[in-house]
Formats: sequence, C-alpha cells, structure tokens
Amino acid sequence: MMRVPAHPIRARAYNNHRTRTDPIGDPRILSDPATPPTMTDASDIAPAPHSAPPTTPVGMRPFGWAGWLIHLPLTYRPLKFDGAAARGSAALGDDRASRFYVVWGTVRKRKFDPAALALKRFAKAVGRTRAPNIQANLELIDHPNFQYFGRVVDRVVQCDRYFAYCANTRRVFDMVYHHDNTDADRTFNQSAMRSLLSQPADAPHYWSFFTNSFATPPGYAYAKSVINIGDMAVTTHLPRRFRRRREITVRQIYPARLALARQPIEDWIKSITVHKKLIHKPRHQRWFKRGGLRMDPVQTPVGAGFVIDTRVPWQLQMWRGRKFRRTRTWFVHDELQDRLAVVSISAANAELPDLIDTIWANWQWAADSAPNAD
Repeated sequence: MMRVPAHPIRARAYNNHRTRTDPIGDPRILSDPATPPTMTDASDIAPAPHSAPPTTPVGMRPFGWAGWLIHLPLTYRPLKFDGAAARGSAALGDDRASRFYVVWGTVRKRKFDPAALALKRFAKAVGRTRAPNIQANLELIDHPNFQYFGRVVDRVVQCDRYFAYCANTRRVFDMVYHHDNTDADRTFNQSAMRSLLSQPADAPHYWSFFTNSFATPPGYAYAKSVINIGDMAVTTHLPRRFRRRREITVRQIYPARLALARQPIEDWIKSITVHKKLIHKPRHQRWFKRGGLRMDPVQTPVGAGFVIDTRVPWQLQMWRGRKFRRTRTWFVHDELQDRLAVVSISAANAELPDLIDTIWANWQWAADSAPNAD
C-alpha cells in the first residue's frame, strides 16, 4: 500500500565471551584463545561516516535492533530477539517456519583473525565427519559492509551458514538461513544478506521491529525494552564514566484511535506518569505540594501534543545514581501513523533540542515498507 511520508523532515544526517543461545546449538559463539599470527589491527580502522536512513528495496522490510540492520522479505517477522549492541540473538521467519537465525557479538581483542574463527565455527556446525570438507565448500563473498563474509551451503540440513565480520564496529555475526523454495532462497542470498549492516557507534542507530521504526542519536546504546502488542518501548543510554547518565526512552502506543477512544490524551499522560509520582515530581511543583501536572502544548513534525518536565527531589537523588534529576517527556498524537508517541529524555538542557530533533526527523522512517499487520 502506498503511503504518504510521515512528515516533511527526514534525516540526512566479541576478549572471548559467551552467549546464552547459538543458532547451531553451541553455547559458545565467539573468539578462541588461540589465534593465528595474521591478524587485523583495530588501530588501523577508521570510524565509519554518519549515514542517512537506509533505503528499503521493493518487496522488503527492515529489521533493526541494537546497532545492526537487515532487509527481509515482507512475509518475515521477528519471532524472538534479545540482547544489546555487544551481543545478542534473534530469530525471524514467516508464517510457516523459522527461517533466519543470527547471533552477534563484539571482538574485544586488539588483533583478530575472522577467517580462522569462521572455519572453526563452520566445522563445529557440520560435525566431525564433514568438517574436513569445509575449506573446499567455503565461499567468500565480496560484501559492501563487511571485511569478511563467508558462506557454506549445508545440503544435509538444507540451510546456508554465514559468518561475517565488520572491522569498523568490531562485530561478528554467526547466521543460519533455512532453505525455502528456489526463488525465495535466491532473493534471500542476493538481496537480504547483501543488505546486512553493522551500524557504527558514532552514527545514528536505526531501529525497526514490527511496525515501529525510529533512530537514536550517535553514542546511545541499548539499555532495556518492553515489547507488548500495541505498546512497545525501548530505552537507550549514553554511558560515560564519571558523568551523569543520559537516557532516551521511545514508546509507541497503537492504534491511537483505540487508545484515545478509551480516554483522552491528557488522561493517558496522567496514567503514564502516575507510577513515577512517588519519585518524580512536576518540575514546577514543590516537594510537599499537591497539584496537577503542568502540560504545555507543543507542535512537532509528527503532530501536536504536550511536553512535561519532571524532576527527582534531591532527597531521593541518591537512589538515582549518576542519572539526571530532570526528565522532559513529549506526548504526541501521530495521526498519520495512528499512534501515540511518548519520548522521554534525561539529559542536559542544552542537549535536548538536538536529541529530540533526531528522534522526530527519523520517526517511522521505515513506514513505507511496513505492512498493515504483522
């Protein structure tokens, strides 16, 4: 279905550790203590430039989470995903089966040989009997976003196994694609895998899952999330040693017409902030004073809404650690996308305009490729 752009503004702008899951059944995912002498030196890697929102090919939809992104067929949807930028796992598939599994992690060693680890991972995946034939069956792919990208076709299990390494982000991907029909397999290998992107930390991170898509400013990393049908929120933070911790929470409630039929947006604001009332207070309200929230009208590129400033009383600041006392929250009704946008930012006042501009400029950047239902 053709869509009108949501708004006129668009952005221009693994140390060996283990993970809980592995797509090929091994709890270990990343590097081995013994690495060959021919390595990649991290000091020779230049940071990647900032980029605009990636273009979605026709008939594809993006999935982006915690710093990586891929474009998949429209019939695919997330089945399970967990983890942060440093490591995590995801499973995606269509209505018939789980098709694509990925485990990612970050290389902590200064020097690292992705080819040696790839051979080890492929050999362990196929088993001892077929391991000696891995070198002969390994196909090296020239990928635009990865310095190493290897593929092995497993005809016994009927799947393709991939191992990729991005030198800019020092991130590795261990992936398995289970075969479908011939046309679907060709599309996945030629389009989906070519679109795989590891997003650098010094550039905005583009998120896309289910029907939600947004971008977070450079440097902000995944902290936590709450994913429910019709109500999804992701919190990112900017961890800096000996400095107060910045946080951004992006929450989307949809469909808005159903939510607003239950209660007006002013009541939604009160219900969302009520759980904070024992800790947070309206910025213009004294500690012992009782009263209503001060909601200032605001017009954003996404739509009209309200903005609220809250703060933590100094008596309770010790429980907050190095977090900012003040939080500014935008409650906006996005009529075009039929959702309520709730964006909370804890940062210095001087940083707020640039941060919120990044959010609004990339709001629902993948809306044109998202179908009506998941």
